[in-house]
Amino acid sequence: MKDGTVSFYVNMSVLEQLKVYNAANDGLQVRGGFNGWNGDDKDRSWMIQDFLAPTNWFLPVGFVKTEVNSKNQYKFFVAKKDTAGWPDGWERPLSQGGGNREFAFEGKANQETASVFYDDVYPGYVNAAAISIKFSVDMKDAFDPTKIAVVMKAGDKVYYISEQPLFCKVMGWRDSDNQTYAELTDANNDKIYEGTVTMKAGGFNSFEYRYGILRAADKSWTVETAGFGKNAYRVRFVAQTGKNKFVQPYSAPTDKWTDKEDKSDQVEKFPKGYDPTGIEELNTGIPTKYSLDQNYPNPFNPATKIKFSIPADENVSLKVFNVLGQEVATLVNKQMKAGSYSFDWNASNLSSGVYFYRIEAGSFNLTKKMLLLK
Repeated sequence: MKDGTVSFYVNMSVLEQLKVYNAANDGLQVRGGFNGWNGDDKDRSWMIQDFLAPTNWFLPVGFVKTEVNSKNQYKFFVAKKDTAGWPDGWERPLSQGGGNREFAFEGKANQETASVFYDDVYPGYVNAAAISIKFSVDMKDAFDPTKIAVVMKAGDKVYYISEQPLFCKVMGWRDSDNQTYAELTDANNDKIYEGTVTMKAGGFNSFEYRYGILRAADKSWTVETAGFGKNAYRVRFVAQTGKNKFVQPYSAPTDKWTDKEDKSDQVEKFPKGYDPTGIEELNTGIPTKYSLDQNYPNPFNPATKIKFSIPADENVSLKVFNVLGQEVATLVNKQMKAGSYSFDWNASNLSSGVYFYRIEAGSFNLTKKMLLLK
């Protein structure tokens, strides 16, 4: 059992771009078992805005006599001043299929969780023009009395049910499990139901959902089981050819009606063809030594490229700091295979000045300076 401090980080730039979050009026919290899953204790729940990078929010939380390596779950919560159209401020992280985020307590004085975007909606997902995705679901099990308590009958309808409150807010949908905005139909009488969902212009590319059956006989609903665990909901994307570039028309892989809580076999990590983390693996073979190149261009405005190499599989951390030593961005924080990589960093949310970027990979660490001129 040890004491320690864990810092949480979240970037709200996409929600500000979508015009659904206003830092001047709305609040932001982190909630987990460590604060009772609520915002009553402001010192342990209400996020602090970084005045040097206003779309970044952080909060250090103290832990007392906590078991080392214990798993701790959490989510971010938007405390809207006006909840009309968005009464549920809980995020449904795409990386977790709507489930909770998690970290293992290390018992350190300055443990940091990875910086994330709210709901894992990246800037590269934002669509300037409307985008559509065709869904299909195999409903054969819903007609099988050994697979479902009440089987489907003629006249029953199948609907796409969004389980992402942020999606419902942007689309103007009512956030409920009885949505009738997107019906899927069986035109070929093969029990494969199909339908299209269109994300409006100025929205984002992610679809987190399950299916529901509206009974013709009594207007009751049967919705797929979800629960509160990881991958309780499906996650699909329109394929992309790059940042903010979408494949149209596009059809998602065929889903299968299920009564399982875990839908990980129907969850996509990122859009096909696009990795929003900004990391590009360079096909130059396995390097013989660690390296961190000077960013290019330098000076830059507002984007620059940072290249690095690791000769062995390592947990890699690549962060940016201001002249006061304060972290302003986490570019990489994950296990990576041996190789050479390039990261495109956009500093549009930062002011002009000198910044430092630092890599840590195993026993290797190196810091270099760069200059942002706007």
